[in-house]
Amino acid sequence: MDENTKKEKKVLYEFGLQTLDNLKAAKDALNADLFGGSFLTKMKHNSNRKKADSAIEQAKIDLLMFSKEVNEINKKIYIRYDEEDYLKIAQKFFESSVKDLLTEEHLKDCKHMINSAIYYTEVIVAELK
Repeated sequence: MDENTKKEKKVLYEFGLQTLDNLKAAKDALNADLFGGSFLTKMKHNSNRKKADSAIEQAKIDLLMFSKEVNEINKKIYIRYDEEDYLKIAQKFFESSVKDLLTEEHLKDCKHMINSAIYYTEVIVAELK
């Protein structure tokens, strides 16, 4: 592996760690209480939803960028991961609007997408290490 590829791999590893942090922040935000209750509880829920919205939006951006960069470096070095599944998850997550993801009926799907994205990102980061 040439020196330039080693540098790219290191940068991608660092970006993978950042992506994981943001995905985990989104997961934590989704575990907060987001629905129902009295007026005061609804105020808290609105605050939690804003945090979740922000965390998900950042995770979506990082995941899409990371998946594209992994695809590029995978042309130079072999990374063992299920490329098709990872790209499907990243694309589905990115294409979903945050407003739709944060509804009660879609919350379970959103959590599943984030958990899957975390799993695959961890696999890739471990391969880059």
